Amino acid sequence: MGQASVIGLVEQDYRGTATWYRHLFWSVLERKALTWPEIQQVYLQLKGQWRYRLIDERHAREQFWRSREGIRELGAELIASPTLEAGTVILCLIAEARLRLNRSDYLSGREAFACWLEQSPFRQKFAYSQGELLHLFADVLGRDVLRRLGDYRM
Repeated sequence: MGQASVIGLVEQDYRGTATWYRHLFWSVLERKALTWPEIQQVYLQLKGQWRYRLIDERHAREQFWRSREGIRELGAELIASPTLEAGTVILCLIAEARLRLNRSDYLSGREAFACWLEQSPFRQKFAYSQGELLHLFADVLGRDVLRRLGDYRM
């Protein structure tokens, strides 16, 4: 049985599962390191406000496509948005910081991701505790961020 047919079977009993499983968040999360073209493609696939905040639409398919807003400007809004889209954007901003070798934004992005987890759909729909979520996403957060959070035992 293929992956698509399994998703279809689960979808029959649990409406909305397929949308979650196929969400862009998971493909971004699986990648160890995104390239600039991959980040651009992710942003172009976003719907609504985040796409327009991240991409300068006048230059969307050109070399200088990125808007000026980054994790420092968008962090509070992303953290407050309990959507997988917001989580996807944070993951891409972390990847951007890594590519730019910007340690400060890299740390800020990982801390924003930890804060986003607190409001995330994982807490709302599946009742994961914050500790469980920090453990599940430890690879993204890193040991230094987990130590700074204080309530996570290494």
